[in-house]
Amino acid sequence: MTPLDALSIVLEGIVPLRQRETVPTAFAAGRISAGAVSSPETLPRFDHSAVDGYGIPDDRLAADVSRRFELTSFVAAGAEAAPPLAPGKAVKLATGAPVSAGVAAVVMQEHCRVTGVDVVVDGKIATDANIRRRGEDVTAGASLIEAGALLDARHIGLLAAVGAARIEVVRRLRVAVLSTGNELRPPGGTPAPHEIYDANRPMLMAQLRLPWIELIDAGVVGDNTATLATAFRRLVANADAVISSGGVGGSQTDHIAAALLAAGGA
Repeated sequence: MTPLDALSIVLEGIVPLRQRETVPTAFAAGRISAGAVSSPETLPRFDHSAVDGYGIPDDRLAADVSRRFELTSFVAAGAEAAPPLAPGKAVKLATGAPVSAGVAAVVMQEHCRVTGVDVVVDGKIATDANIRRRGEDVTAGASLIEAGALLDARHIGLLAAVGAARIEVVRRLRVAVLSTGNELRPPGGTPAPHEIYDANRPMLMAQLRLPWIELIDAGVVGDNTATLATAFRRLVANADAVISSGGVGGSQTDHIAAALLAAGGA
């Protein structure tokens, strides 16, 4: 049997998990989205400055000349927007500060000259320069995440940005792992001269320790058909998949095949 043939047998009849649960967005990385997620918000939520600079009106923006504007106020991020800006006036804006009506562009402070209560702007300035307009990234109702997406840090940041505190995800896959063999002892003990440490189960569980998997440590089960069958019946009642290590050779001490049949397998 080739590896592909074996894989096709394992995958035959497998269907996606349907059960869902809701988890905090901050802890959703590595989970699978249960459904499509649409944005309840626009991003940005309001017009704001992309830089530290000066908001100026539509006063000869395209003219390649120096212009002088009277400073009216300073607006920080988190503060309310300044009153509508009149011609010939300017407002100092911090990065993230809301942009009020009448501001046609924001000029980086490094490109301005402040003289007393005035600010001087040289050269051509494009309309909307350094302004992030409301909804230019995401509009309300736009698709954010598709169903079945493996969530990562990008999704978490996007969900948080639109205020989504929780998200519905597919429940975790329950995987049970057991080792078989009378000779096995857990690491940390003192095995007899004829015994060995169980290395396969810790290794397999380390490989399976993933956000979308709920691990079940089934321990070590001895070389006995009835005992193994009981363990398999108990585990399949709670797990989606059971992975066993050992006991699949052709000797009289290899009981996995017989135990699976005894437990109702095929």
